Amino acid sequence: NDGFRTFRLRTNETAFDTGGSESLRINSNGNLGIGTDDPGAPLHIYQNSSSSLEILFENDGAGQAGLTLRSDRNGDGDLIGFLNFDGNDSGNNNTRYGTIETFIADNTGGTEDGRLTFSTMVAGSDTETMHIMGGSVGIGGAPAAALDIHTANSSGAAIRVISGNKLQFLNASNNTNANIYNS
Repeated sequence: NDGFRTFRLRTNETAFDTGGSESLRINSNGNLGIGTDDPGAPLHIYQNSSSSLEILFENDGAGQAGLTLRSDRNGDGDLIGFLNFDGNDSGNNNTRYGTIETFIADNTGGTEDGRLTFSTMVAGSDTETMHIMGGSVGIGGAPAAALDIHTANSSGAAIRVISGNKLQFLNASNNTNANIYNS
């Protein structure tokens, strides 16, 4: 019967059935499972399907829809939020292929700074590939200029956009090889 719904209370869990099969469970730890009877996190959504699994936040009015990740951590250098992108490798092992993390760079009231770091899997290693901090972008390393591009090879050479009118080329020792100015 498609309209059949059941609500079950047990000593250590609560479950909801829809159409004769379990669709939601709250376990003894307070974890909520949707599509799973063994939730492993405060909110665990599971689907075994060839369709995409997505979460939808919809606002039919004039306001915005958003997602906030909040932490009470407050020290310089603290990781305060992250998004992980996992999939299976050829051996069917769970592998983290990418991460977006945000850190506190400076927690001084009134002059706070944050850092956003993008990491990707590079030749089997989790590698920080881009940083955004203080209005600057670093690719291959932390930025020391408005745009700082470090190479991934052993030469260590880099390109920096120092200001609106200066492009700098660095060698493996991080010394300036050449400057190009736009006057």
